[in-house]
Amino acid sequence: MKNDKMPTSDSYNEYLIKSLKKEPELAAAYITATLNEQDPELLLLKSALTDIAEALGEQNNMVPLQIKQHQ
Repeated sequence: MKNDKMPTSDSYNEYLIKSLKKEPELAAAYITATLNEQDPELLLLKSALTDIAEALGEQNNMVPLQIKQHQ
């Protein structure tokens, strides 16, 4: 993972989606970190999967309705 600083003009979620899109291995690390928690929260896992689905959906030119179906 690169040592990029989070830009102040983008929201954190926009920055996260762009990062997941640029570096797919980051998506795997994101899910792994979520699952490695002592008590993994289902909402946190759902959020991570939703972020990844959004990033991959944009990468594969999915329309918003298709992305929503995978959330």
